Amino acid sequence: MNIHLRNFLICALIFITMKILFEWGYGEISTFPQWLVYSVSYIGTCIGACLDTDIFSGRN
Repeated sequence: MNIHLRNFLICALIFITMKILFEWGYGEISTFPQWLVYSVSYIGTCIGACLDTDIFSGRN
């Protein structure tokens, strides 16, 4: 599978999961602190998941 497509699919899955969890936990993402925490968490999780996938699949 193409690396960019795989990374996009991983980030899309994380986006859907995090949105559901944040809305379940907070009710909505409307205030600036909630939006900031969500954005930082999403970006960090996507980068970490993509790097972990590369490491475990044998890519450098």
